[in-house]
Amino acid sequence: MWGGATTRSQLRQSIDSLYTQYEVPESPTKNPINSETASKLIGDQSRRLNFSQEKDIASNLAFLSATSDDSFKIMAVCVEEHSNGEGITIRIASNSGDLSVVKAGFIKVGEILEQAARRRNSEIEDIETLLRQVVVLDMNRILSRLRSRHSKSTKQQPFIAQLHDAINDKSFKSTANLTNRIGDLQDLFSRLESIANIKADISLAHSLIRDILRQAYHLISPTNLSLLLKDLKIDPTLKAHLSNSLGKISGYHSATSFLVRAARNKKCRVF
Repeated sequence: MWGGATTRSQLRQSIDSLYTQYEVPESPTKNPINSETASKLIGDQSRRLNFSQEKDIASNLAFLSATSDDSFKIMAVCVEEHSNGEGITIRIASNSGDLSVVKAGFIKVGEILEQAARRRNSEIEDIETLLRQVVVLDMNRILSRLRSRHSKSTKQQPFIAQLHDAINDKSFKSTANLTNRIGDLQDLFSRLESIANIKADISLAHSLIRDILRQAYHLISPTNLSLLLKDLKIDPTLKAHLSNSLGKISGYHSATSFLVRAARNKKCRVF
């Protein structure tokens, strides 16, 4: 009937061990749904967030929660709107490792979004403030995705160097603007790589990473890059890698911008 190698006793011991090691934030509660169907729920006036908004907020937070350079560490984020519509609870989980760093970082992210919701600063200023925190929180993962020499997890050719080489290939039909902007991106990355001790010069590293994320975001969409690379005579897997990596790198600025705009949206004040 049990059907597994783990006995009920062993499972019970594991659960008890979790209770002793990790604080349970609150007891389970019921969240009644007033509508019988999803279509009705989307228009439920008792909720500030519809399904699509809740999904997008959770998706962007989940992207930012991946702070480790270990790609096998999988994060999950759940967003729960309070029943009174006056806030949300963000829950995070992982398949391995300690969550204390992510939790501390998300508390700061939440505080920044609460400030953004008050609309005392410009949208650009709020995005910049959140981007600073995102770089602090996610630096290890960003360096890994860039394939920086400062990352412990990669020995492969850096992504920006690969992109630079592809764009400057004779068979690639590029524009002068795109070529110049990728050249600027390469210069920023070279400055990052030239830092002798990144921990000793962390302020400069953070500044350069923010510039790289902004430049990548405004460079070209991953879809358009994929179309431009279509006829380029290079390894097909490299084409997919370049488009995917650009999406990941530009995703930090994209997620930051989305969350700030969601927080500032007067129609769904939940932050």
